[in-house]
Amino acid sequence: LSQLLSSEENPQAALDCLDEWIDFEQGEHNIEGEGKARWSKVAVLTNCAMDSMLLKEAPEQMAWFKKHRQWNRYYYTWDSKACVYMYSSRIQTALREAQDMLADAQKNDDNFGKAAAYQLMGVVYESMGQYDQAVDVFRECIKQLKQRESEVEAFTTVFDYLCQTLDESHRYTEELDVANEWEQGILRRLQRKGAFPELHFPTYIACRCNKASALAGLNRIEEAEKEICKSEEMQKACGTPLGQYRIYYV
Repeated sequence: LSQLLSSEENPQAALDCLDEWIDFEQGEHNIEGEGKARWSKVAVLTNCAMDSMLLKEAPEQMAWFKKHRQWNRYYYTWDSKACVYMYSSRIQTALREAQDMLADAQKNDDNFGKAAAYQLMGVVYESMGQYDQAVDVFRECIKQLKQRESEVEAFTTVFDYLCQTLDESHRYTEELDVANEWEQGILRRLQRKGAFPELHFPTYIACRCNKASALAGLNRIEEAEKEICKSEEMQKACGTPLGQYRIYYV
């Protein structure tokens, strides 16, 4: 119900519904159910860009997630909080949040948290035009994720960020290598039993567009055109506006 209300541009009603859900799960002493409700509240605040409320709400939710050792939700919430600073041009504050997140994740020896911090740090550095630093921390993010293969899927965006940063730095050979590694990961997921290929098409389109950009930068124009053609075929199958934008952009 809260998801429906949120999608109908009635986020306050969704939040009221979620508060009732949280109260119910507390009464039932259901820690997992309460965690899901609390995380859903963070998601509504994030997705509806209710930034001031998110900044106010995040410390309480983070404290609860930490107490109950729900680390992925804890670090996701922290990342959402830091992104508010990032996208409101409070860059140095966002960078400090990323650094604090990394220190916390290192203390907890949590690869997911470290990866989230490194990715956020990379986005901040990239926005500052510090491309070498951004590339280094994006690579460190991927390194952390590889220690827990199941987490790689939660961070497919880091490959996109890394490719785009390498492209901006005109490091096309490296960009192509990263895009190829990214593609192999997508293909492994598609080979799993019960996989739905269409669900992966938007990610695959982004990957192919990065490959095309790298190939064009290397003056391998025919190969770049083939990647664009394959992207257009996928775009017809899934029809995402973002996919079409990426194709036109390249």
